[in-house]
Amino acid sequence: MGVARFLTASDGSYIEPLNSFKKLEKKLEKKLEKKLARAQKLLARKQKFSNNWKKQKQIVSRLHIKIADARNDFLQKLSTIMSKNHAAQQEKAKKRGQKKGRKGQKTEKGQIYF
Repeated sequence: MGVARFLTASDGSYIEPLNSFKKLEKKLEKKLEKKLARAQKLLARKQKFSNNWKKQKQIVSRLHIKIADARNDFLQKLSTIMSKNHAAQQEKAKKRGQKKGRKGQKTEKGQIYF
């Protein structure tokens, strides 16, 4: 389930989506998904606001941060690849509309038109 293709370029090439739950390093045997599920299960079994609950909450929080960092890293790397490989087109600015200024065009009686 989920997204089949993260990005499809105009030339037909595509990029697979990142499965952020997969292991980050080869040394880790458990996937992040399993680690997160186990940590959340343990958190649910703790008495709320006890010291052990607070410690477990920190563990769950760190796992969520790792997942978010993996997704951010994927997006940064993808945007770098796309900007290096594909030419970006610039749009010509409409100078006529910029001359009005921030508040629009003033008329005789103090009315402002945008």
